[in-house]
Amino acid sequence: MDGVVVSIGTCCVDYVATFAAFPQPDTKNNATDTEVSCGGNAANIAWALSRMGRKVHFVSVIYDDAHGKLIEDDMNNNKINISTSIHVDGRTPVSYIVVDSRTASRTILHSPASVLPSSYEIACDTLPVSVPSLIFMDGRHYKLGLRVCGYYKEKFPDADIPIMLDCERHNREGLNELWQLATIIVTTVDFMKKRYEKDDLSEAVRDCLATDTPSIRKAVIVTRGEAGSIVFSIGGASETRFSDFDTMKPLQPTQFNDNTTATSISAVTPPVSTPIVDTTGAGDAYQSGFIYKLSAGESLVEAASFGSHIATLNCLGKGARCIPELKKIIDMGLLTDEE
Repeated sequence: MDGVVVSIGTCCVDYVATFAAFPQPDTKNNATDTEVSCGGNAANIAWALSRMGRKVHFVSVIYDDAHGKLIEDDMNNNKINISTSIHVDGRTPVSYIVVDSRTASRTILHSPASVLPSSYEIACDTLPVSVPSLIFMDGRHYKLGLRVCGYYKEKFPDADIPIMLDCERHNREGLNELWQLATIIVTTVDFMKKRYEKDDLSEAVRDCLATDTPSIRKAVIVTRGEAGSIVFSIGGASETRFSDFDTMKPLQPTQFNDNTTATSISAVTPPVSTPIVDTTGAGDAYQSGFIYKLSAGESLVEAASFGSHIATLNCLGKGARCIPELKKIIDMGLLTDEE
C-alpha cells in the first residue's frame, strides 16, 4: 500500500517500573525492571505502523525540552515524518507506569504538559501531497485533527478517506467535533456506558447507532480487553449475527437501524505459548494492527482479528512498544511477504 497513514494526537515519555507486586502506601519497594521510552497513543500507533512497514506522517505538539528532543530523535530514527508537528517551549507530558508482574496489570500516573500551544496553525504544505490511506486521531490536540481533516477534505473532496477516532474519555475537549468527522469510531465499554449514561452496553450501543451516528460513519468498534472486540459495520452486509455483549452467546438477529450489522471478534490466541507480561499499550497495539490491515484495503473483520493478534503479542513484553519486527510477524504466519 503506497498511501501514507497520518497519525494525529499526543506524544509523551513513559517511565516504566516493574514490581513483584503493586507497592503499598508508606513502603519502599525495589523495581525488578525499569525502562524509559517514548509514548502517547498517536505516537505509539505511528511507531507500530512504521515498524510493520507502513509510511507514517505524525502530527502533534513537540516540546522543546530534553524529553521533546528524545521524542524527536525517536521519530526520526523510526523514519516517521514529523515535519507538520508544532514545536512549543514548555515541559513534555510524562507518564509514570507501575507494572505489577504478579497480576500483569499496570497503573499510570500522568504529568501533563506545562502549557498548550497558543496557536494550532500548521504548514499544510508539509502534509503528504497524495490521498492518505487513513487518518488516525487519538482525540488530543483536537484542533490539529480538525485542520488536517479539513485540509484533505478541501483538497480531495471526492476521496473516501477513512478517518479513525480513538475515543478514550467521554468528556475530552473537542471530542464531539471530531466525532462528526470520523468514519470509524474505536472505543471501550466504559466510554460507551458513560457517554450514553447506561449501565448496559447493549442499550448504550443502541443509543449510539440510533441517535448519535452521522451519515459518514462506517463502523463503530468496541474493544473489550482480553474478551476481544465487537465490530458494528454500518451499511454493511446483513449475514452477520448479533451477540450478547457480556456472554457472547448467539442471539437472534437484532435490528439497531436499517443499515447496521454486527460481528463479534473474540480474543485471539497468540501464536506463541507465553504468558501475558504487561498490558500497557494493548489498546494502541490493537488499533495499529487494525489500521495496518484496513489501510491495505482489508475488511473490518480481518482488521479487527489482526488487531487482536498484535495486541496480544504486545502484551508479551514490558512497556507499550513490544510489537515484534515485521519479519517475525511474517514468520509467525500472521502476514505474508506481499502484505
